[in-house]
Amino acid sequence: MRNVKLMRFKRLHSQTRCIRMAAKFRHEYKGFISSSGGVIGEFRGESGFKGLFALPAEYGGVAGYVKPEELFALSCLTCSTTTLMYFLKKFKVIDDISGIEGGVVAAIEPGNGVCFTEVNMSFKIFVKKQEAVESVNKAVENAEKYCPVLKAIKDKVKVRVQANVEVKPS
Repeated sequence: MRNVKLMRFKRLHSQTRCIRMAAKFRHEYKGFISSSGGVIGEFRGESGFKGLFALPAEYGGVAGYVKPEELFALSCLTCSTTTLMYFLKKFKVIDDISGIEGGVVAAIEPGNGVCFTEVNMSFKIFVKKQEAVESVNKAVENAEKYCPVLKAIKDKVKVRVQANVEVKPS
């Protein structure tokens, strides 16, 4: 009897399971760096993603390498995008999307040391049919509200998200 109730619960709540699980369980994401001195190092994530980073040229480092500041900006953008994708799927409009484009500008200003003061993101979301626009706009609102990276910075950094939804039949 207990298994039947559990199966019903899983079936009834399958759409919200990911968010509920995220609230109930701790998730850890690991990264590693190595450097043999100087201003250049190598980073890698547990997923296999890796690259070279350097102290930015504007702080006495070298150009041509990934800057931690770029990774921060891209983390905001990619986390917002994957959170958006989650809600598009939850609202059953993911198949109505023909494309998503996005950009980010993260600003650092002097003050109490040097810190990020704002993150501005813009999205262009292409939908196949007009009927999906309302659900897509709702997904955008939820993505901005629930993105874990944006939630982590919202008290100290001004975050702006602009999204334009465009009907583009396939």
